[in-house]
Amino acid sequence: MMACSNKVISPTQSNVDQLTSTYPDVTLADLEKGRSIYAEKCNMCHGYYKPNEYSVEDWGKIVPVMVVKVNKKSKSEVIDREKEDQLLKYILSVK
Repeated sequence: MMACSNKVISPTQSNVDQLTSTYPDVTLADLEKGRSIYAEKCNMCHGYYKPNEYSVEDWGKIVPVMVVKVNKKSKSEVIDREKEDQLLKYILSVK
């Protein structure tokens, strides 16, 4: 992923299809929301990480920790549980 948010990969129906065995209710709209969160929040403290840099299991641990940090830095819950879920699904879909 590039440092510029407009270079963050846009999800497609193919990305949705990749996730349906694990997340049967995932939608393209969910992945778009996750992309938006990724583009807006995931470079607040560091550059974008490439989704392939980490395993599915690693991302499942990394995302919750980073969400806590973003919320703490923002002094409010800017990423709630639903948004965290969308973010994780987005990252896994473009992995």
